[in-house]
Amino acid sequence: MFDYSLTKDDKKLYILKHEKIKDGNEDKIAVHYADGSIDIIDDLDDNLDIIEVKKDEQIEEALSLSNRIKKKIKRSIACGMTLSTSVCAGGTILMANMPVDNEAKYIVVAGLGVIYLGSIFYSMKKNKPVEELDKLRFLEENRDDLELYSEYNNSLNGLDNRTRHLIRSRENPYSSLFIEDYDLDTLQTIEDNIERAKYFNYKNKKKR
Repeated sequence: MFDYSLTKDDKKLYILKHEKIKDGNEDKIAVHYADGSIDIIDDLDDNLDIIEVKKDEQIEEALSLSNRIKKKIKRSIACGMTLSTSVCAGGTILMANMPVDNEAKYIVVAGLGVIYLGSIFYSMKKNKPVEELDKLRFLEENRDDLELYSEYNNSLNGLDNRTRHLIRSRENPYSSLFIEDYDLDTLQTIEDNIERAKYFNYKNKKKR
């Protein structure tokens, strides 16, 4: 989960992820917080319940502030792209008005290309939280349908074997504990499959 905390104090209690680890022969859970801290706790259902409740709260708050968060991220991306574009434009103008040989021009062009590509990768990375918010919103709006996946034979069509196994092996596959395991395309595929099944309502053979 990305960091949607609003204050420095929030970061101390904001859970980014948890993972099961081994501490010697004991099963443990490593809990990662937004301020960089990590807690190592016992691998107990009660502890997983605590983490789930906290992440549910974080998701609810993030969705309530999603417009504000998205605007902030988009402004950051726009500033980065504007800066890189300005640098590239300035470099091009400077190069055009300076008596430099071809080799120097190639070096400058290559440098400007690296700057511009870097800005593209920067914007893609910065946009990841927006993509996650879109996924969380989709899950919230379609949870009732998605949780009925086992009632439709073809609901997991189009998913890779690993994702199918993860969904089928979990009592509550769309819990906030597992939300990092699925992207928006996966959830959209399941929802589309279920909607198609509802539309056609194909019949199954009666079991004898």
